[in-house]
Amino acid sequence: MSSVVAVACVLAGARRSHAHPQSPSALVGRRAPKVIARDIRNKAGVKLESFRGRPLLLVFFATWCRPCRAIEPALEAFMRKQGPKRLSLLALSHELRVRILRHARPHPAGYKVAQCTGRTALRYGALTIPTLVLIDAKGVVRGAWQDIKPYQLPGVLAVVAAAASGKSKAR
Repeated sequence: MSSVVAVACVLAGARRSHAHPQSPSALVGRRAPKVIARDIRNKAGVKLESFRGRPLLLVFFATWCRPCRAIEPALEAFMRKQGPKRLSLLALSHELRVRILRHARPHPAGYKVAQCTGRTALRYGALTIPTLVLIDAKGVVRGAWQDIKPYQLPGVLAVVAAAASGKSKAR
């Protein structure tokens, strides 16, 4: 049921869904689409360009999503280990800012939480959650994983860590 709600949320108001990828994996090897979002803490605009120079992991989530909540502690631990100089993480939700603020931890470890204000999820083909998308330092999508389950996360993070260290390309 959560996937159905996520699709409805993502597709709400989208008349031209055919113009967007049906899966984030279709973006691998292409320039990352535009991100339109606001930081939930200070309402400042969040632009993809501000993350250039280091890899970025986008995490599309919802506060009501059990798998999203289940992977959150592992993502925080991963970001503490990686450090902000090697990798950035941007968590994105289409929910109301007040709801995201209620859910967000007071000081997330090494990453930014933002509210999508445009069709960002559609641009990334994030039709289920959680969806993770790895963007390299030059702004090219290098990996995409949809509907991640907690038991799958260690494998995904191993690929992300290798890409962040420059040892391997993501898939």
